[in-house]
Amino acid sequence: MKKNYWATKKDKAFYFIPDISGFSQFVENTAIEHSIHIISELLDILLDNNVLNMELAEIEGDALFMYIDKDISFVQIENQVSSMLNAFQEHLKKYEHQRICNCGACATAINLKIKFLVHKGRLDFIRVKNIKKPYGQDVNRIHRLLKNDVPLDEYLLLSNPTLEYLEIDAEGAEFIKIESKYDIHILPYYYKALTTYKTTTERAESKDIIQIKEKADFTIEQDIKLPVERVFELISNFKYRKLWDTSLTEIEYDEGRVNRPGANHTCIIGSRKMQFKTI
Repeated sequence: MKKNYWATKKDKAFYFIPDISGFSQFVENTAIEHSIHIISELLDILLDNNVLNMELAEIEGDALFMYIDKDISFVQIENQVSSMLNAFQEHLKKYEHQRICNCGACATAINLKIKFLVHKGRLDFIRVKNIKKPYGQDVNRIHRLLKNDVPLDEYLLLSNPTLEYLEIDAEGAEFIKIESKYDIHILPYYYKALTTYKTTTERAESKDIIQIKEKADFTIEQDIKLPVERVFELISNFKYRKLWDTSLTEIEYDEGRVNRPGANHTCIIGSRKMQFKTI
């Protein structure tokens, strides 16, 4: 059996964690399924706004663990935080104005929050077979800082080594210092609210919300003897379509996304394919 071995670099890296929070524990099946889809979409959006091209070390539940071994400035870190934050919030607006599902996850998605943590430390790796991951004291340190005493839901947190390395004037940059006890160690860190990184945009009406004023080309009618909430789920959730539409041979759609206005799907009836958009 091959033993684990270390590939150690003396250089230091910036460790970066965007962490999403705010989902309650759901017991209803649709809410659990949709909460997974929503978090998946949001993590995709965060990665799409990784303007510093940081390496993704791991997806950790509702968080991304990332790092970069290049020297970067505080302004660059702020740009990344701003880009991710505003894309994150813009996407959440869709669950406020464009959702068609009323499950617990979709109904409360707008309440999701995000925080960002940055730590400057030594970059060591552990390698097991073909998997290589950052490892060591500084990796432990940024993960410990996820559990902190910051009295806010959304914030940017810098470890003390990060603040010192970047030579940031904490007071001038509106950071507040906290010292928390971790095991037998006292770790100082600094935080600030994300208010300054939010762009103010007017709420736009969705172009995908369409009022139908003329008769449809064809309609499907079914009698379904179930409570109205269950009927709504059967109609709006594509995976249940074949349970009540007996004419349908197959339906193709993105199983990793929640159906909402603008979502596309393909209905296959025999050899015919029909393209649809949810409105």
